[in-house]
Parts: sequence; C-alpha cells; structure tokens
Amino acid sequence: MKLHQLVDTSQAVESIINNPQFAIDTQNTVDGIWVRDVPGDPAVGDAATGFDPVAVNTAFHSAMPLIPELGVAVFGAGYWSKPTLLRAIWTMRNLCGEKVNIGIGTGYDVNLLSLCGTAAEHKQSKMQDILEELQTSRSASPSRATYWVATTRPENWCNYESIGGILLPAMPTERLATIIKQRELLPPRIGMLLKVAPAIGSTKNATLTVETDSRGIVLNTGHVAAANLINGLNQVGVTDIILNVERASAADALDFISNIKSAIRN
Repeated sequence: MKLHQLVDTSQAVESIINNPQFAIDTQNTVDGIWVRDVPGDPAVGDAATGFDPVAVNTAFHSAMPLIPELGVAVFGAGYWSKPTLLRAIWTMRNLCGEKVNIGIGTGYDVNLLSLCGTAAEHKQSKMQDILEELQTSRSASPSRATYWVATTRPENWCNYESIGGILLPAMPTERLATIIKQRELLPPRIGMLLKVAPAIGSTKNATLTVETDSRGIVLNTGHVAAANLINGLNQVGVTDIILNVERASAADALDFISNIKSAIRN
C-alpha cells in the first residue's frame, strides 16, 4: 500500500517550497505528493491550484528530490483545450520522469465547464480524445509516467493500454466490491482519494464518522480509525490511498499522516 498526500492549500505548497526542513519531513513521510488541477471552489480559494499544477510539481521535484512520486489529481479534460493539456502533460512527463502520476478525468464542475467553454455533454468525449492521444504517443515514444483515470466506472476505460491506474472516490463498500471483482480487467494500480478531517490531540482515537458536503464524502476520524480503514481497503485490493487532509495546518496534516503510517505498521 502506498500512502500519498493531496496538497490543496497555498500554505502547504509554500511550506514545501520555502521551508527545506518541512520538505525533507514531507518526502520522508509520504509515498507521493499530488496537487489539484483546479480548486474545489475556484471563486473562493486558498488552494494550491491557484497556482499552475505543472509549475507546482516541478517546484516540488526540486524541493524534494527524493520524494518517490509526484502527481496531479486530476487534470479535468473539460477544463482545458486539448493542445494546452497535452503540453502540460508532456512538460511534467519530461521534467519529472518516472515518478510522475498524471490523473485524467472529465471535470465535474458544471459552472467551471461552462466558463471553459465545454458543454457538460461533451466532457466525456474530450477525455476520450486525450486518452487516445496518450495511447498513440506511448506507442511511438514509451513514457515512464503513470497515467491514471479518475472514474467510478473503470470498465469504460479498460481498453486503453496507456492507463496504469484508476482513481476512485470514497464510495460504499458494496460498490467498491463490485469494481474489485473486475480486477483482472483493471490496470495494475487502484487508488482511492479520501478526504479526511483529523481529530487532533486528545481525540486522536476518535471513531470514524462520515459527512457529505457539496464536494463529496468527508471522513471525520482519528488516526487509528483512519489506519484501520486504509488497512481494510488494502486487503480488498486498493493499492494507493491519496489523502486530502482538510481543516488542518500543513504541519498538523503531515503529523496526522505520519501517525496513520505508524498505526498501520503497528
């Protein structure tokens, strides 16, 4: 099981880039750092992707040369023109090499799709165009980057050999079990993005509770309950967890992930 962190606040981005000790602590704690393509709410946002995700990742590559993996979760194909998105992908692939994870999705925000000139009914075809281009380019010039598809229906994308992983949102166990049953058809890596709000200090052993907001499921949990959940996901076939730690400072988020890793080992 690989444990990654999704960094989506400017404080966390700046802490890694500007604080060498924090960068060292980060690369020694997680198996990978991912950034968003766009903020959850682009009209508000203290979010990493107020920056360009390619620029952030190349800065991370410089600040944390020993970080095992870097990634974007995910490029929303509906938010980009095809040439611009492909150029961003090629840039990351060539500057960061084999440690790069490049997530591709349709883009889910209807308002943002409209701002970007993409009708909601066309977002699927834009994603398909990008995947076909990546498939062609991989055949012509093999890449060491790993391409991921963000989807709740991975069976729709199994025919693309360029795909090395799928990214799933948090979902009911019954739905996850249905997906895992198709394991022989799926790419080698199965990742799940979990949004967690940590219980800090005296409530570190808090049981896991679930809330739903406009952006999906948020898990309120102590690190022990989070570790138990992650162990369970690993046992059913999930290979990578990408943690988005909300409602915490950059330092507290990293400490929370470190405590989860310790609890998993124990």
